[in-house]
Amino acid sequence: MPEKTFLIHWDVIRSGQTRPYEDSIFEYKIYSDRPENEVERFCLEFVRPSKVKAKDNDKFDGKCGFPYGLDSYYSLQKIGENIYRYLVCYPYTG
Repeated sequence: MPEKTFLIHWDVIRSGQTRPYEDSIFEYKIYSDRPENEVERFCLEFVRPSKVKAKDNDKFDGKCGFPYGLDSYYSLQKIGENIYRYLVCYPYTG
């Protein structure tokens, strides 16, 4: 089976907490010419791991809370030609 090579580039938009006792938010702008499912898999394995996809993926703005509880979750949105917004939330747990 031939090897697959592709380029992917990402910029960190925000990372961590903005104030004490707040959820940690990680936001990235991803640039890649690969299909969305490959970009999503790459982000989940290498950029910032997360297991639960946001229920309202298009409306997710980086605020944690109901209905996710204490699980981290993410969203991946296509925002342009070969450009994606990857957002991960880790709830504050004290």
